[in-house]
Amino acid sequence: KEYKVVNLGLVQLGSQLLFGFNLQLGLRKTLNADDVFVLYQLDDQHGEFELTAHSNAGTFLQDSVFLRDFNELQQYYSNAFLSQLVCMGGMLLAVFQIGEKLTDIRVFRWELHPNGSVNRYIDNRGERDLKFPDRFSFKWVTATREMQVQGRQPHLNILDTIFVDNLRGDVTFKIENNTATGQGIFSDPVEVDSQSLDDGSFEYADLGVLILVRILPFTEKTWRYYIFNRDLQSVRRVDELAGSVVALPENHGLIFPAGFYLNSGELKTYEIPAEDFRFLRTIRAPNGEDVLFVFFAQKTGHVLLYRYNLIQKSTDTPLIGHGYALHSSGRLVIFHAEGEPTLVHPLQLWQTPFMTDTVHAEQQQSNDSVLGKIGNPELVRGIAELNSVVKLIEQPTASERHFNTLIRQIDRSLDQYFWLNDAHFQPFNQQLVAARGTAELMIDEYEKVQAIRQQSNQAIEQAAQQQVQILRELKPKQW
Repeated sequence: KEYKVVNLGLVQLGSQLLFGFNLQLGLRKTLNADDVFVLYQLDDQHGEFELTAHSNAGTFLQDSVFLRDFNELQQYYSNAFLSQLVCMGGMLLAVFQIGEKLTDIRVFRWELHPNGSVNRYIDNRGERDLKFPDRFSFKWVTATREMQVQGRQPHLNILDTIFVDNLRGDVTFKIENNTATGQGIFSDPVEVDSQSLDDGSFEYADLGVLILVRILPFTEKTWRYYIFNRDLQSVRRVDELAGSVVALPENHGLIFPAGFYLNSGELKTYEIPAEDFRFLRTIRAPNGEDVLFVFFAQKTGHVLLYRYNLIQKSTDTPLIGHGYALHSSGRLVIFHAEGEPTLVHPLQLWQTPFMTDTVHAEQQQSNDSVLGKIGNPELVRGIAELNSVVKLIEQPTASERHFNTLIRQIDRSLDQYFWLNDAHFQPFNQQLVAARGTAELMIDEYEKVQAIRQQSNQAIEQAAQQQVQILRELKPKQW
């Protein structure tokens, strides 16, 4: 066949893989269903995988109603092409782009059996079933004039926590509601230095430890994205948040197409294709330890797969492809379409923990031990919290805020995970209590130092006032 694979879709249907190709034909003017959809059987022979083509004859791809709808699509929309294959809501959806806008689509849909195989063809009106999640897993709040604090250096009061302005040629973040000075903890130059608070657009989102702020300065066309960390009292500009942002589980931080940011202040980014990726779905592993985040570029069909580990609080390098399929056993298949015509296309297979609950239950053995009774998901969350405590203890920098954060973290761990008070975990409990006691002692010392500093400042101020009074009363007869 004389064709070029531009992009494709890939889904797992029971024991079969369905490939959907977007082709550019050479001599032929119209496409048949067999040119676009191909079924394959993936067999595992003791670790040796074999992929064999499966005939479409007698399958759901030869349904007479579907073939009629497909031929009508080719007849009325000669430039239509497959943009996505996806399984959602108990249905298989084949999305065809029929116009220049991303919303100009025609969606074929099939009903699926509980085991993932196709039951029957429904119709070609599945546009309403194709719903992407919001780009952001939270709501942005627009800053209003009521939030402005006037003075010599006016600013916006955001949640009585962070104070922002776009004056004097900079975007400035302050942690004190002080309009007498424009100094702050972070500044970022703007293109136009003569602008007021009303000239810029400000929006924010309260995510607990993190406060996201996005700003569109005067005459600029691109929003700027900033992350303020309540615990660290620091600000970082991360414009990669513009595409899509999702909260990590257990309030660990944020993940976005180009990387992730943790509440601990760790920021990690990766090199990804320059496309409009947006969040598609989240898949949790039954072990309670891993979460798969899927991002999708609707225009090109690219997918980004991030595996986030709750214990390590980190992700693997993202997997990038044109289509992926996840088997009930946790086997992940990723397909890569080349930019030029080729006879060989790379197909990667990965064994992942993202199996179904049924398969996971079949693999688990009965466990009546203390850990078995607690359960792996609960243990994972507890270990993640303990790792956070360890990181706080090992931090070389120390401050009153740091030790207060450590105490709150230890209290939350002891209150939330009751099994830490069990005799089996007594060594952990003792170390947590000891660390908390040490942190309280350090805070007491900080309070003593602050009290001494306050007394010293008062003494210096009194001495200065006495000196001024003495100079006023001094009346020399002669100089």
